[in-house]
Amino acid sequence: MHAGPGVWAGVDLAWMSRLAEYDLWDVDQNSIPPDLRFFFDTSPDSGDLQGWAKLRIAKGFHDGAVGPALIEVEDLARLCFTIERVDAQFDGLAILTLVRQARKRLAVTAPAPAADDERIPRIRRAIFGAIAFARLGTPASYEDDFSRIAVGRCAALHLGLQAALQLRAELRDARPEDYQHMERLLAAAPDCRLGSLRQRWALPDDERLFQRDSWWGRGRMMHWLPGYRYFQGEVALAISEQDWFKQYENRAASTGATSDK
Repeated sequence: MHAGPGVWAGVDLAWMSRLAEYDLWDVDQNSIPPDLRFFFDTSPDSGDLQGWAKLRIAKGFHDGAVGPALIEVEDLARLCFTIERVDAQFDGLAILTLVRQARKRLAVTAPAPAADDERIPRIRRAIFGAIAFARLGTPASYEDDFSRIAVGRCAALHLGLQAALQLRAELRDARPEDYQHMERLLAAAPDCRLGSLRQRWALPDDERLFQRDSWWGRGRMMHWLPGYRYFQGEVALAISEQDWFKQYENRAASTGATSDK
């Protein structure tokens, strides 16, 4: 933060002053669209935004205007939370952490509500909780509660649907109720844009290609074995997902809390 004036001469951060003009960041717009026959959506490399946030805070300190700099960085974090990708939401959390640390270190009086020591962990828990509600194996009894999630709901739905889509050809016959559950979650979330994913979800599985150079594609030669497709799908599902609900059920034990029961 103590760099001389010459360091900032070629650094243009004016674009950050306009972030407040934008309501959301839709990465499905103005990006190279993925081939709808494959599984993955466009995903921004939002980790670089943490570097821009640090630069903006440092320049604000150099210019004697830390307060406005922190406001712009908070706007950057806000836009990360509007990206319907879980990784981008965690990058938003990291940026909010930078703002919190800068306020403490520089003793800046916040001109607007700032993310404090308690709020950031709450947001993180909310994102993980949203992921738990949008998994392929989530019990249908939790379905009505999904619409009540305020933080991370669309990003969690994107993550869950993309994982389910990858395995649909293998598991759709063995897990029809689970796929109906995911269909209902998607239909009940019109506020989630999910433009590219909605198109790929509607595409029949027999029109979707496998990448032949992957371990998954090489295994196709064994699909004639009875039950192999189901076995392959269940193994992939077990590897790719954690039991988020179990983590919360065991939270008291992991923190050393006691119960009266």
